Amino acid sequence: GYVLDPKDKFRGFLSSNRGGSGDVVFSIAPKGEVKSEESAVSPPVFGGEEKKVEAPVVIPAVSVPAVVTPPVSSIIYPSVFTTNITSTFNGNAIEGVEVEIRDLVSGLVIGKSKTDAKGNISIQIPDKYKTEKQEFEIVVSKGTEFTAKRMIVGIQEIEDFKSNGLTLTPIFNDVVLDEISNMVIPYRGDVITEEGLATLDKLAGFLQKNPHVVIKLNGHTEARGNMYNNLDISQNVSEKAEAYLVSKGVSDGNVIPRGYGERYLKNKCKRGVYCDDNQQLANRRVEVVVWRFNK
Repeated sequence: GYVLDPKDKFRGFLSSNRGGSGDVVFSIAPKGEVKSEESAVSPPVFGGEEKKVEAPVVIPAVSVPAVVTPPVSSIIYPSVFTTNITSTFNGNAIEGVEVEIRDLVSGLVIGKSKTDAKGNISIQIPDKYKTEKQEFEIVVSKGTEFTAKRMIVGIQEIEDFKSNGLTLTPIFNDVVLDEISNMVIPYRGDVITEEGLATLDKLAGFLQKNPHVVIKLNGHTEARGNMYNNLDISQNVSEKAEAYLVSKGVSDGNVIPRGYGERYLKNKCKRGVYCDDNQQLANRRVEVVVWRFNK
């Protein structure tokens, strides 16, 4: 136990728990003070013969350096924006697409380039923009041939474009075709909403009058739950949309259902990012794409 010296509150003794004389193991003194045998304070005697107390052992204080959190290295963030751009109409690579990367806050263009003959593009990201909270506006366009795209993405999302690629929808210069190419069919759970069914009715009327048009129904989910289940859900909902069109008299040869799960999100609600239900539901949709024209 620890006992204070009744004559000096800055000194005390640590004794053992052995019976008998209660011999002192350590004597405690203020930091930096070493007591000699002559000045040593005699410990209290609890019984038995008083024993001589050796000069106390003073353990020097150890200086513990302050913990400093090192800065996050920019090496962990992507150095290059790399992707491949294809057409939603036929899946072909698009050459000459201009891509600009802008700092979201200042609007400054920090890099731009055009796709090569294979639809590939690579743009360097300057080191000063490799920070945790950096966000970019990415603008993808090709004159009046395709509908331009604008996206806001964080630095952590840049790598997604390398594996997922990008698509552009052609401008057909046909009022109805261009409308069809922008149709979105919402659903909840795995059930198409009333709004979605109304859109499918309109789509069915168009396809019945234009049997040469082949469309794709691209199903997408939000990034919640099991990703493999999400893939199944997106495929199932796409097939439900196809079945509804067929029930309205559309040939199944004019519809291609395809599920992509959570691969293509419309917003920032990826795994690990908090979003409310409305933001999550924005990613649950079936997109209509004009795929090709039959002869």
